[in-house]
Amino acid sequence: MNNETTIVLNELAKEIMAKKELPTKYLESHGNANGFERLMKEVIIEEFNQSIQELIPNRKIKLIPRFGHHFPDLDLHIDNEMYGIELKSRNNGSWITLGGSVIESISQDNYEEIYLLFASFNKKKGDTSYKVRYKPYWQAADAIKVTHSPRFDLNLDSSQSVFNSNEDYRSLRNMKIEDKLNFIRHTLAQNATTATWYTNPEKTVPPTIFSTLSKSQKDKLKAEILLLYPRDLLRQPRANYDRITNYLLSQYFIVNTSTRDMFTAGGTIDIKGVKFPKIVDRYRKNQKAILQLLETTDESFINMAYDLWGYTQKQRTTIKSDFFHVIDLCGTKYLSENLRQISVAKLSALLF
Repeated sequence: MNNETTIVLNELAKEIMAKKELPTKYLESHGNANGFERLMKEVIIEEFNQSIQELIPNRKIKLIPRFGHHFPDLDLHIDNEMYGIELKSRNNGSWITLGGSVIESISQDNYEEIYLLFASFNKKKGDTSYKVRYKPYWQAADAIKVTHSPRFDLNLDSSQSVFNSNEDYRSLRNMKIEDKLNFIRHTLAQNATTATWYTNPEKTVPPTIFSTLSKSQKDKLKAEILLLYPRDLLRQPRANYDRITNYLLSQYFIVNTSTRDMFTAGGTIDIKGVKFPKIVDRYRKNQKAILQLLETTDESFINMAYDLWGYTQKQRTTIKSDFFHVIDLCGTKYLSENLRQISVAKLSALLF
């Protein structure tokens, strides 16, 4: 990072952090609503382009938005050189997030370097302004993770990186698709703790057994499935595990010898003298993890959830309220008498 780009990025970060008591529209972070991007579009870019010319009058410096299906989000022109800036934000005070798809998000444009500009605030603490940090994108990419597609894990606090240098990252951006895929497979194979489907496409690789995962990995998957498949799990008198088994296999190449026992071992639970299926207890015990997942800004995960719930684009409101609505529909369909006996109107009120 040269001294000039440092000065420019410092000024950009300073202008963003100077905005105090931000309206709610600039702090939103759910579904397609991205308050940080909106703040940049409506306020910061124009102000920055004016102030930077006063700060460095002898250079041609301009920030140009490239929002939409383009990576990175902004072009920073300094005379005849072009730098990229990718915007990310979190509303929980964290400096960790998932980047876009490794394959789809790698720009072919001739950037000298691409930077990650990360804005974070803590919604629960009542923050109304952003803290901002930045880092070369290649340095922030500390891992590749496979959820619904291979994606960079971005961590501003990490001292490690998938890449050794900006030149390595630039090389990846210029690779053909097959070479990019080979890079992803090689990187995943180096960092995989157990054999997984993507590490060696030319050999037969056995799936990971669910029981061999760590407790934290198991808990993460359970919360994910409880969020994605309430219609299958709350179905009475017998849950349907077919889609869940397929999900574990297709998304993570994990097999479970008994998906049923993963959620419903023990049969029933007693609540105020009324018997409920054990899955109700599973939802209650995983409440915190599910609520955290409902704050995700991962669009691919959000879209997958809505598809599995059977929602159209027009029916969507917020992922949390729509999830609760699905839970309540299941409660009305399968557990209305149980809920009536304990004087609870909605299943979501019992679970969350």
